[in-house]
Amino acid sequence: MQPAERAPILPYCRVPIVVRDANADAPAVAREVAELIAAKRPGAVAEHIGSSAVPGLAGKGTIDLLLPTPPEEIPAVTDDLLALGFQRQAVPTAFPPTRPMLQGVIRHGDTSFRVHVHVVPANSPEVAALRGFRDALLADPALRQQYEQLKRSIVGAGTVDSVAFSKAKHAWIVANLERLGLTEAAEEVKQGGPPVERSRMPRPDRNKGVFMPPRVGIVLGSTSDEEKAKTAAVMLEKFGVEYELEVLSAHRDPRRVAEYGASAADRGLQVIIAAAGKAAALPGVLAAHTTLPVIGLPIFTPQLAGADSLFSIVQMPSGVPVAAVGLDAAANAGILAVQILAVGDARLRLQLQEFKDQLAEGLRL
Repeated sequence: MQPAERAPILPYCRVPIVVRDANADAPAVAREVAELIAAKRPGAVAEHIGSSAVPGLAGKGTIDLLLPTPPEEIPAVTDDLLALGFQRQAVPTAFPPTRPMLQGVIRHGDTSFRVHVHVVPANSPEVAALRGFRDALLADPALRQQYEQLKRSIVGAGTVDSVAFSKAKHAWIVANLERLGLTEAAEEVKQGGPPVERSRMPRPDRNKGVFMPPRVGIVLGSTSDEEKAKTAAVMLEKFGVEYELEVLSAHRDPRRVAEYGASAADRGLQVIIAAAGKAAALPGVLAAHTTLPVIGLPIFTPQLAGADSLFSIVQMPSGVPVAAVGLDAAANAGILAVQILAVGDARLRLQLQEFKDQLAEGLRL
């Protein structure tokens, strides 16, 4: 029996963001990957985009490829890329299946290159945005210099994860798309790009129109908790705080809970609200896997009148604290998350003071 042929694309690995000098082999690597894709799917044309497509421009060292695709063919194209060895993103902020980004690693000589393939609907303004920005960088040395300085300053300030790195570049890129006359593309980028699941969607800042990733993670132990926990999301929206929503069971899927907690800070989250009932282990398990503050929201259950949920959350061992609010007190969980964020956010402090004034004047939640 002949051994199975090894896929040309190797497993992907996430690494901290570092701005590297341009690699002269990047165009050849991009052509090699594009040829692999075309051989697997005749007629597919992958285009080299991003910083590595611009000679001499420093970047994070990733080879980005744009693959414009008719929307109805995206599932089949995704399967072909998976067959080559590419992998789907394994993070909560992943692109949706309707506009996936596949990732992998390819060896070229003695060097490994990380590769991102952006499968974008062919009729999306994002196609023009990605091409236009690349072409502008190729044509304008001053723009290249500005972009490189921006990236180096972002990393120099301590940004090491891809979500925060992209967020920090976003407003500058949007402004340049508008300057280039790519107004439709700029508007889509402002609104966060193509549609994704609402619970995972980083939305534009209401005041600045800038793409903002979630700052708070709301995690439910069960879908049955959603009705009681939804007021936490309502309060976050009231204060303009972006959030994501996940349903994860500490007992049925402990591995995913651990992964969520361990990756939370790297993905840009700053606070976690965890809602659970009965043997409510979820907040404590998350707290064990993150350095972020975790707010436990105990859910009332009829068997023990919620005492089991409450005690499970408040009786944490020394060294692994969880902040607990009252039974079904989702509004307080949301407000407490805002107060934690407000320690370093003057806008939120002002909003909270106005909110306190309204409470004094008779506002009731």
